[in-house]
Amino acid sequence: MRKKVQKKIFVLDGGSDEGSLIAALAESYKKGATEKGFEVVFSKVRDLSFDPILHKGYKEIQELEKDLVEQQKNLQWCDHFVLVTSVWWMSFPAKLKGFFDRALLPGFAFKYEEGALLPKGHMKGKSARVIYTQGAPLWMTGSFLLDGFYRNVKHGVLGFCGFGLIKRTAFGKADKADEETRENWKRKVYELGRKGE
Repeated sequence: MRKKVQKKIFVLDGGSDEGSLIAALAESYKKGATEKGFEVVFSKVRDLSFDPILHKGYKEIQELEKDLVEQQKNLQWCDHFVLVTSVWWMSFPAKLKGFFDRALLPGFAFKYEEGALLPKGHMKGKSARVIYTQGAPLWMTGSFLLDGFYRNVKHGVLGFCGFGLIKRTAFGKADKADEETRENWKRKVYELGRKGE
């Protein structure tokens, strides 16, 4: 009888503040996944040491710092990538944006092949979940802003790099949420961790 292979999960806390709701949600997911026996690697963008600016774009090679090399290894290693972040101006916080700019490089995360309309994503076979909070109500960003943040991260970042099944868990009006609501959100994320989703 074959031994069941346990799912390998990379959780990336993209928050800027150690005491934030984002940090608590990331810890909740990690706790649920670890308790259930999944292999979990956990990183916090705020603790990584790297220059977030891609100074010359792709025209010149900018040497990767040790912390970015480690995170690239985590992305290659995992079966499932979990990104936990807040939404600022319909995008990522600055250091998280810099993380993607610097780490998801051509040749590593994707490659354009001659004659191909779209690049070949190197993260094929991997799934992802994006857990995020925002100040605006979800109905507003979904209706009036065309779900801009999630469309960007799903298609423009993760999907572009080859991630297949990409799901989300979103919480709106986070700045107005009371303690009971926040605890409910943490429980929900904890349960996602226990399911490895």
